[in-house]
Amino acid sequence: MTTAAPVASSHPAPGTMSALQGRLPLIIGVTGHRDLRDEDIGELERRVGIVFDRITSDYLTGDGATRIVVLSALAEGADQLVARAALKRGALLVAPLPMPIEEYRKDFQPGLTVNAEGEFDRLLARAIAIREMPFVDGNTIETIRTDPARRALQYREAGFFIVRHCQILLALWDRDESDPRTGGTAEIVRLQREEAPLGSAESVRDCIDGTKIAALITIMTPRRQSPPGSVTIASRPWGRELTAGCRPTLTADRDLEAWRSFETWIRLTTAFNADAKRIL
Repeated sequence: MTTAAPVASSHPAPGTMSALQGRLPLIIGVTGHRDLRDEDIGELERRVGIVFDRITSDYLTGDGATRIVVLSALAEGADQLVARAALKRGALLVAPLPMPIEEYRKDFQPGLTVNAEGEFDRLLARAIAIREMPFVDGNTIETIRTDPARRALQYREAGFFIVRHCQILLALWDRDESDPRTGGTAEIVRLQREEAPLGSAESVRDCIDGTKIAALITIMTPRRQSPPGSVTIASRPWGRELTAGCRPTLTADRDLEAWRSFETWIRLTTAFNADAKRIL
């Protein structure tokens, strides 16, 4: 893995701390394809909305003290779709960007969809914080402009950041694990399941704090390049669909074990936040 530079550019928005009020957020990361089909957008928005509604009803019922924070790089397609749905439901948005904003904006010119750059700017303006990833070793503004492979490393770095900091990763993808693209959805999903490699202060901190929660929510979706009929929109079981009624075993699959870990974490977190709310 290429190691990040020690400092990234951060842009906290006014009121960031007051929005969280000294509490621990539930952080949901986003990954997915840029080239979603126009005819699927409505159904995908419905399913993403169900995800947020279920998380709230299953894990935050009556809590009122635990805020949801969404980490989205705000790329076209899945990133922007999830960010819109989350903001509609009162979540907070943090935007980890793969490179400086003005350089990143070039990837929306022209975009795959109408007014992609405008939607990026609109959502970015609603983020409570923006974090620009530092250049990985060997990258400069010149190299990422001329070498697509070097540019892809910056996308991978944003994916690393999301995986390191989220408790749940929401992935909108076709589940094609044969796609080896650097920084692509398949790689980010694999990192969530297998844990991001060491190489930054964040991942070292994770090792000190405890085991990474690798909970994953997958919504299968076709891409514009998908052969007709090869992929249909579907949501894989997650959360209490997996854990309800399941006895602990030594051979539990990775997804089930991740959701069991998440349920323990969210119980402790909501209890902490309830105490913090009373104190504040």
